[in-house]
Amino acid sequence: MPLPELESCHLRLSAFREADTEELHALWNDRQVRRYLWDDRIVSLELAAETVQASLASVEVEGLGMWTATEKRTGALVGFCGFRRIAGSSEVELLYGLWPRFWGRGLATEASAVAIDWLFTTHSLDRVVAGGDAANDASFRVMRRLGMTLLAQSIPGAPQARYYELRRAAWRLDGAIRSSALGNASAGPSS
Repeated sequence: MPLPELESCHLRLSAFREADTEELHALWNDRQVRRYLWDDRIVSLELAAETVQASLASVEVEGLGMWTATEKRTGALVGFCGFRRIAGSSEVELLYGLWPRFWGRGLATEASAVAIDWLFTTHSLDRVVAGGDAANDASFRVMRRLGMTLLAQSIPGAPQARYYELRRAAWRLDGAIRSSALGNASAGPSS
């Protein structure tokens, strides 16, 4: 089953498609984006294509994958967000990244909140995790705005990163976090 299109107040999330590869390749090679997302490695077009294909395969097998996030008003690619399994672990990880010109507007939180809402509505997972390099304060602020809490232990397969978690029960019970993260958005599949 393909990932549904999701909407938030400002964004439209659409499942990765092969046709997105070149735009994602450009995003992932932005110096500021790749600094934390790819450990500052240059991403080849082949690796970008493999990453898109891995998302498509994960959707087929597990129903988990990535979305592009576009601005509803202009149709411009803002970034991406979604889920993957951490290699060597059973953990599901939230990933997100935006073009720097969209930073500081709450859009990473908005996209992630819609995706998390979908995840906890459609999957029976108890928690989702998100991680980052110790110096990535902006990403940790997004995680905290989503209601995530710092994990005391490392995640197998990702010992160098600092990880936060969000439990299903906390997401359901804390309507203030959900409302704040989603803004005035109507999350869920769009018609």
